[in-house]
Amino acid sequence: MNIRPSTIIKVIILIAIILYVTLTPLNLLGYNLSKVDAFFVLILSLILIIKSRNNLPSLIMFIFISYINYSIVIGEYLVGEYLSAPFTQVKTVDVYGLNIRILLLFMTILSLFYKGKKYDLLRDRLITKNSGFIFYLIVFMIVISFLFGINRGNLDYYEVRISPLFEYSKLLFLFAYYYSGEIKARKKVIFILLIIFVFQDTFYGGRVTSLQLLIFLSITIFVQKLTFSRVIIASITGIILMGSVGVYRSTFDLINFSLIDVINNLFNNLLVFDTAIFSYYASATHIAAFNELDFSRRLDSLINFIISIPLGSNEISSEVTHFVRELGYFNMGGGLLPTHFYFWLGWFGVILIGFLVVFIINKLKYTNDYQHLLFLGIIINVPRWYLYSPNQLFRGTLFFITFLYVGFCIIESMLSKGKNTRYK
Repeated sequence: MNIRPSTIIKVIILIAIILYVTLTPLNLLGYNLSKVDAFFVLILSLILIIKSRNNLPSLIMFIFISYINYSIVIGEYLVGEYLSAPFTQVKTVDVYGLNIRILLLFMTILSLFYKGKKYDLLRDRLITKNSGFIFYLIVFMIVISFLFGINRGNLDYYEVRISPLFEYSKLLFLFAYYYSGEIKARKKVIFILLIIFVFQDTFYGGRVTSLQLLIFLSITIFVQKLTFSRVIIASITGIILMGSVGVYRSTFDLINFSLIDVINNLFNNLLVFDTAIFSYYASATHIAAFNELDFSRRLDSLINFIISIPLGSNEISSEVTHFVRELGYFNMGGGLLPTHFYFWLGWFGVILIGFLVVFIINKLKYTNDYQHLLFLGIIINVPRWYLYSPNQLFRGTLFFITFLYVGFCIIESMLSKGKNTRYK
């Protein structure tokens, strides 16, 4: 078997990084070494953007991941101070130094082994099916999630208001598009519903759900209009919009809202996304909890997590946040994807999830409808699975799309048999 020289070089680089992150003392140069690590996280993020330039849907995903990484690096390492998370319980050289090294290893695997295969916007776009019954069935499901999937309490302060029902609605939009059959009237229905969803989400101070829906719109209905420059412009616009919602939800006051103030605030904060900073602090609590729990309890948590993917579970031990809070660490929820796996399996877990993500993205084929839906679903849900929970990748995306695809295929088959019977 012939092994390419480039593959050998990649493996050597990976081994060198693994040895560095696992063996180099965290306090060797104090916080300065962590700043160097953080700088290289930015470089690796830029490499991913360059490698995905011929695959615009993937480019959108990696721009988001890079922006999160940028916010972490600038907010916590290169500038810090007023930009960093306002909590200090786990902000030590050891914990935060390890935190950035976990991210460094994860990003190294992604940037080295992501293939960056081309996505032709005409040839490779998702080909829709024409099924009016299934389309309007999905529309009904979307309306139900809109009506009952969000807590419409008072607006005195911001809190997470969406339910799992609302969470899954973004993928229902994807399947509505899949069964729209390129019929303009149906696409208008999708667009109107999407605008209503975005308005409701932003009114109650949400940002991530609206971002996911806008990503969906760009890689489905408007995919043929995508260009590299438009993706970059849209990304900058998205940063401003997320900043606007962030300012709005601090007071829920539209009367005194000023876009100029929002832009000034963004530049004063060097475009740092505060949600990324809070999620990164949550990741640090994963590391702190890892240091206090024995392997058997962490393994039990991983097993419960795996079981929860197909079956669902009320077993809170599958959630890393449960252990964090049990140990008395402050955590607002969430945490970056790789630190969840570090909590469960240590450095092996970081390597495992890095290669799993790369394998899935590289192997999915655009010519297969099911795999294409998985590919688009991963991109739509990247704000959730990268920032908050691996559950959003494995259950909320891979399993849920599989479940919907099989379910709707069964309905298609039943409808087809009904027609055959009718015309005999």
